[in-house]
Amino acid sequence: MKEKVFYYAVIPVIALAAVIGFVVLASFSAENSAIGKEESIASAKSGISKEEQRRVDLFSNIVDAVQSYNKHESNTLKKRDGCAC
Repeated sequence: MKEKVFYYAVIPVIALAAVIGFVVLASFSAENSAIGKEESIASAKSGISKEEQRRVDLFSNIVDAVQSYNKHESNTLKKRDGCAC
């Protein structure tokens, strides 16, 4: 009779240990997932920063090109008009 009582007491303990083990494993999995997502976000931010820098560089190049063309056009008009400005 004591053996049946022992088995009835062991089953809830085993079930509780299984639930606790599942919760622990789930928390480790969630932590690893969070770390992976943080790395993904950091990588995406890096890509955005690179794209912003590329656009700034392109804008600077366009400004330089316009200034050079403006200087060329000014010189051309001065030569055509014979201006001694």
